[in-house]
Amino acid sequence: MPSAAHRVHSKIDWRTKMSNLSPTLRDLIAKALKEAKVLTLRDVTAGEEPFLYSSGNHEPGYLMFKGLVSRSLMKAFCHHLAHKVLEQFPDVEY
Repeated sequence: MPSAAHRVHSKIDWRTKMSNLSPTLRDLIAKALKEAKVLTLRDVTAGEEPFLYSSGNHEPGYLMFKGLVSRSLMKAFCHHLAHKVLEQFPDVEY
């Protein structure tokens, strides 16, 4: 199990990496997470309980990634495929 110092360093490293992204990419990532409804935040400063992770860490935010990649990718692939089918078969009624 990583030490507390390593976990803090990892958090700083992750935040540093995110802050180095272009604002457009950072905004797109935030928008995608919001639209996918996988981000939950708790106002711990107002007394809400933080999330307890299996690592034992307590954090104010939770990202539910289970199934997110497959849902997002499938939607994008289907959208792309629909345009390709329409290009190849313009006479078919959809």
